[in-house]
Formats: sequence, C-alpha cells, structure tokens
Amino acid sequence: MMQVIRRLCVIFMITLPEILVAQATQPPADGGPLSVIDWLGERPKPPSKRSRPPLNPAEAPVAKSALPPPVSVNELGQGSPRAIGLVPAKVTGLPQNIWSGSSAAQIAHQLDRLPELHLPAAHTLLFTLLLAEATAPEGDAKQGDALALARVRKLMDAGALDPALSLIEQAGVATSQDHFKLWMDISLLLGTEDRACELLQDKPYLSSDYGVRILCAVRSGDWENAALTLGAIQALQLLPPDDLALLDRFLNPDIYDGAAPLHTPRSISPLSFRLFEAIGEAKSTRNLPPAFAVSDLRDIAGWKAQLDAAERLTRIGALPDNRFLGIFTSREPAASGGVWDRVEALQRF
Repeated sequence: MMQVIRRLCVIFMITLPEILVAQATQPPADGGPLSVIDWLGERPKPPSKRSRPPLNPAEAPVAKSALPPPVSVNELGQGSPRAIGLVPAKVTGLPQNIWSGSSAAQIAHQLDRLPELHLPAAHTLLFTLLLAEATAPEGDAKQGDALALARVRKLMDAGALDPALSLIEQAGVATSQDHFKLWMDISLLLGTEDRACELLQDKPYLSSDYGVRILCAVRSGDWENAALTLGAIQALQLLPPDDLALLDRFLNPDIYDGAAPLHTPRSISPLSFRLFEAIGEAKSTRNLPPAFAVSDLRDIAGWKAQLDAAERLTRIGALPDNRFLGIFTSREPAASGGVWDRVEALQRF
C-alpha cells in the first residue's frame, strides 16, 4: 500500500509543472493581454457623463476685440484731515472746526500781520488759539499741513519753542522739507539737533541745505564727508561767501587760529547762530528775535544770561512760571543792582 502511494506522489510531482505551464500560456477568454496580477489587465471604466450647464444664448460665442475691457478710473481723495493741536477742545472751549471757511494761506497771512502784543492776556489768547486742537480748513489734508507750519512759525516767532517743537512733531517732521527745516531750526535753538541729524541720515531727501548736511556729518563723526561737501560747494559757489567762510572755520578751526573774527550778518539763522557759537564767536541774543533767547536757557550759558532770557521770555508769556521761578532761585545773587536786586527780592519773597 505504501508503495502505491509513493508512486502516485512521484507521478503527481512530475506532471504538476506541465499543468502550470499550460495554464499560464493559455490566453484569456476575452482576448486581453496576459498579466501575472489579475487586476493589472483590467481596462479602466469610461467616466460617467456629467450634465453640462446650458449655454447662455444671449452671450456671444467669441470676443469682438482683443483689447482689454474698459476700466473706470476715479481720483482718490487727499486723505481725511486729522485734528492737529496740543490742547483739546474741552480745555480751550474752541470748536475743532474753528478754521473752517478759510484757507491756510489766508490764515498764515493774518498771523504774519498780527501786531506785537504787549498784554499778557493777549499772549495767552494767541497761544491758546495756536495750540488748540483743530481740523484742517476746508477739510483738506494739505491745507492742514500748511496751517500747521504757519502755527509753528508763529509760536517760534513768539519764543514758545517747546510747544512749537511738540506741535511740529505731531504734524509730522518727515511730511515735507518745510516741516523738517522748521523742526531743525527749533532743535538747533533748543540744543536737541542730534535727533534731527539722525533722521536726516536715514532720509537725506528731507533737506537740501548744505550747511545742515555738513553740521550733521560732523555731529555723526563723518569728517571726510563734511570736508568733501564743503569743497564741492566752494568750487561751485553754491552758498554766499559769508556762509562759506563760516563753514570753513567750523571745519578747519586750526587754520584760522588767531584770525580776526567774522563780521556779524544782519539776519542770522539758527544754523549760523550755532556755528558762530561752535567756533567761539557766540552772538548776544539781546538784539535777536525772542526765539534765540531760548538758547540762553541752556546749562552751558551763564546764570546772568539765563536770568536775562527768562525775564525777556516771561514778559511775552513764552516761559512757564515754574521754570522762571526755578531759574531765579537756583543760586544766590552774585552782585547788586539791576537783575540781581530783582533776584534777591524774589528769593526774599
């Protein structure tokens, strides 16, 4: 029995490869390609037909022209005007539209025509009007910028440099070259020109004044750039001779050691005033506009100069009472007569 089973197993092992080969070589019934993997030979099913939306019969099948369609263009506004001022309306009692109905040019012209005020109440009213928070006239942003410049100039002429500085910074010192120039002039008189020079270094297009560029280059330590700029404007004669001589002495003090002092010009700018001070030829502020007297309130000025400037600015209401009191009580009187008697009387009071 065991022998029969063994023979059957041998016969099965011999005939099995032939059976497998015959099945592999037999073509499929549908005539498709042969494949080892059953699903690899399957044909993909056709996609189902989706219903398309009906065409709009009113729409043209083709474009009539290759040109782009017309685009409507409208001018944008100049921006909504913002209220500029240091004192809110609830404090001043003045409405924010106080300048409505007038143009910035008319208001600036009227401010320039104001006579010299002698009464403290008149100065107080003027400062309240200039510092009041108000919108631009005629609802125009450009009119607001022009009006802000006029207000700052009037404050500067009156010697109120601290509020003028705050107002021009609120209006935006980088708005235009006029804004930056006014900010630089105020900063020069207050002794805070380093901030303006830093801004000019980042945005040189804000000023085309060669003197300011030279000053800022020196303050930043770039002497080579300052000397190169001065040499160029000297060769091209871009500035008056007096300004060139002043800048030359400012950059080259060792060359003019022992030379005769420069003559004082009839009208002096804040930049020239500081340059004269830098070369050791400081000018007295007694005959200069009140704005220059503010420079005598700095710590580098003598106490006598501070006292004279404090009295002058207090008469026109440009100096706060607390600061006036602080200057007059900071030291003991050094002499008698004149302002020293007033200092002693105030301290005794």
